[in-house]
Amino acid sequence: MARHLERKIMKRAIGFLRHDISGSDRDVHERAINDLAAAEGYQIDTILAVGPDVTHPLSRILVAVSRIHADAVITPGPDHVADFARALLVVTDLITIAPPRTARRGVRHKTDLNSS
Repeated sequence: MARHLERKIMKRAIGFLRHDISGSDRDVHERAINDLAAAEGYQIDTILAVGPDVTHPLSRILVAVSRIHADAVITPGPDHVADFARALLVVTDLITIAPPRTARRGVRHKTDLNSS
């Protein structure tokens, strides 16, 4: 088998955070996104960091997900995507670091991502 075909195919993901929520922990959150991605076998293509001045963060995420055919969006916590988590789950998995959760795309989720 050709050597280039032997390489493991990694899942692709984007990171997402709201810097107004991350505050001074932004760098910590970005490292956590990268660390979790590596541990779970994802290649992070980009980390989108937006603030409250961005009027349509979901649109930005969906463009990035579509552009790279992302398998997941990884975020520090559910509060970063609270306004549009269900919409994301139509097209991609959603992984939160704290609490550690993976919500699969296309699965009907009865509970809020914030609940234990």
